[in-house]
Formats: sequence, C-alpha cells, structure tokens
Amino acid sequence: MIHFNPVTRTFNLLLRTSYYAFQVDDADRLVHLGWGLRPDRSSPNDLIRGEATYLIYESPVSFITQYRPDEILTFGDLTVHHVTLKASFPSLPSPLKDGEALHLPIRDLRLRYVDYDVVTDAQPGLSPTHGRPVKDASPRETLRVRLKDPVQNLFVTACYRLTPEHDIIERWLELANAGQDIVSFEVCNFASLHLPRGANELTYVSGTWAREFTPHRQRLSPGTHLIESRSLQTSHFANPFFMLNRPGQAWEETGTVYFGALAYSGAWQIAVEQTDTWDVRLHAGYQPFDFALDLAPGETHVTPALVCGVSADGWGGASRRLHAFTHERVLPVPQLRPVLYNGWEAMYFDLSLDGLIALARQAASIGVELFCVDDGWFGARRNDHAGLGDWVVRADAFPQGLEPLVQEVHRLGMKFGLWIEPEMVNPDS
Repeated sequence: MIHFNPVTRTFNLLLRTSYYAFQVDDADRLVHLGWGLRPDRSSPNDLIRGEATYLIYESPVSFITQYRPDEILTFGDLTVHHVTLKASFPSLPSPLKDGEALHLPIRDLRLRYVDYDVVTDAQPGLSPTHGRPVKDASPRETLRVRLKDPVQNLFVTACYRLTPEHDIIERWLELANAGQDIVSFEVCNFASLHLPRGANELTYVSGTWAREFTPHRQRLSPGTHLIESRSLQTSHFANPFFMLNRPGQAWEETGTVYFGALAYSGAWQIAVEQTDTWDVRLHAGYQPFDFALDLAPGETHVTPALVCGVSADGWGGASRRLHAFTHERVLPVPQLRPVLYNGWEAMYFDLSLDGLIALARQAASIGVELFCVDDGWFGARRNDHAGLGDWVVRADAFPQGLEPLVQEVHRLGMKFGLWIEPEMVNPDS
C-alpha cells in the first residue's frame, strides 16, 4: 500500500509486517522518516494518520545539515559523508550575474521535489529478460518521486516497487538529462538506506574457488566498511548482499534484521557507514572506482535495483524472504530437472570416444536422463594450464568430431550436454 498525505507531504509505504516512510520538507527536500517493523497493534490507518510512533531520528539541531537523512544524498548539498549521486555539469544554463565568478565544471547537485505518481510494474534497469513465465506475475505498485536540480536541467526519479507479502522494496533511480550539455556522474548508487541508530552488526559473505559464501559477522566502528567487487562480475571474493541488526538483538529465528542484495552482476560496491552520531547508512550501486557515466542531452539512464527489506524473524527470516522473492518474482517457473550425470570425476582430461560411450551406457542403465561431457573436449586441453578458450573439438580424442558420441547418447534415450566456461581463458590459448 502506498499512501501520500498532502497536508504533511508524507509518503507511507506499508507492507505485510513493515513500513517505510519519508517526507517532503519545507525546502522541498526528500527526507527519510523511518523504516522498520510496524508497531504492535497499529493498523495501516494509524500509520497513515501518524497516530503510531515510528520516527527513528532525533538528530541534534547543530548537526542537522551534516546528518539530515536525505533519501538521495548528493555531493554539493553540504554533506561530507558518502553520497548517493555525484555529478558534474560543464556550464550554467543561464548567464552569470554581475560579480559572480565562473568555476567549471560545476559539481553542485541539489535535488528538490517536483511531483510523484504511482504506477503498476515499473521496471528497474537490467530486469530479468529470460522471457519465460514466473510463478507470481501479479501486478505490483511502484511509487515514483520526481526531483529536479533547481539550477540545472537534470531530473532524478526515486523509484520504490513494493512486494508486500515478502516485506521487500526494490529501490532504483532514473536519471534524465533535459539540458543541452552532457552531465557526467562520478558516483551513482541505486539507493541509500538509513537504518535505526545502533543497527551496526553487519553480516556479509566472501570466498574464493571451492570456498564460496564464507559468512562474516562484525560490529561496525565509526567510519565506512566496504563490500565490493572491481571485476566485471559479482565474483567469489565478495557478494552484493548484507544483513544489519543491533548487536545481541538478532539470532537465526528471532530479532529485527535489515537485509538487501543488488540485482546487478557488474562491478559494484556496498558502503556501510556509521557516523559519529551512531547513525547507520548504506549506499549500494555501481563501483565508483574508475567509473564514469555520461548522460547526453535528452538521454535517460535507469539503474538496476537494490532489493531490500526488514525481517522480524532474524537472519533466517531475512534469507527466506529473499529466497521466496527470487523464486516467485525473478526466476522462471520451476520445472522438473533431468537426472544428470557428469563425467568429470570419472575421466578428468583423459577423454576418448570409446571411454565416454562406455560411461554413457553405464549412466543410461541407472536411469540418467542427461549425460554431460565436462572439461577437456576442446583445443589443447590436456590439463588446466592451456586450451581454455579454444572452443574447437579435440581431434586426437574425437577424430570424427562429437557427432558419434552425441548419436549414441541420444540412442540410449538421454540428452547430451557439453561443459563450457566462456568467462575464462588461459594465456596459452
């Protein structure tokens, strides 16, 4: 449920067991109010009317400029902390007044409220394009809040798509250059999150080959903790996923846990920042290292999404919500998988037509439905030091190509599969 109060200019996003709220302030800035579990015994109308206590910020007045929890934090709007967006403009859209000095490029970005709309099933950038049906394709509401720089002709739309049954919000930005010059972005996060003060116990995973998804849990100290990948993939080394909670107040099945994951597979960064007032902020999006996004006049860029939510059921509740969301809304409808046999452990690189046919007959006799030939069928692949990238059939192992093997596998009533690893290559290739 998405509700806007025109008197207080407050947006309330109500999900099954949680809420998310922000407000347009007197200066037309979009300021975060709260995110968490819905108060006990409160109805949606209580939250909408403001009769349930849910605001979580009490920033000291002297720090209001530095620590104001803007929904979109921008470089140039006085904050010295991490930002959601940092952009530069080559010129001013209007002539300078007498006495004004020209400093180029202009790097001040200030976003002020314009309007909003609620649409059905808006799509973030790089949404799944497999084209197959998903388990749950029912319509979902998306709140789109449009903001504009008061000087430059740049529009930024903050998008919030709700999946209430899983307490999940997908956050992303739409950047639109309505000016006459290129706008360059140095930092572009998909969203920034403001968490309750003290929610500084961070859970994340890392790993490497044969040691993937090693969990880590630590308490943040003042400053910034980075989870990131600078390669062009999500990588074994770090995974774009997090959970945050107050120390000692969450376990596997109990406690309030905030969680999220990036729906993006390129170079990425999640920055978790604890300020000296104990506020916790999280910024997630494109990896800013060696990053540039140039937006030509008239061009729009839609970022991928940060999928985030809050669980009342501990770390297990957080992971189950993400799993259910992915299975129902992202992946194709599950199908019965064939029984697979992979010949790697039986033969390694020592492949031959006769040996594989003998193996296929044994596999068929025990009910295998898909027979897969693994590494070693191509190029000069005799070990793992050469040949990866030479996607041609090994003539010494298969003098007539793969066709005789494929025909025999099909005659035995099985499907045929081949192992490939297109994202890697040996120097000797």
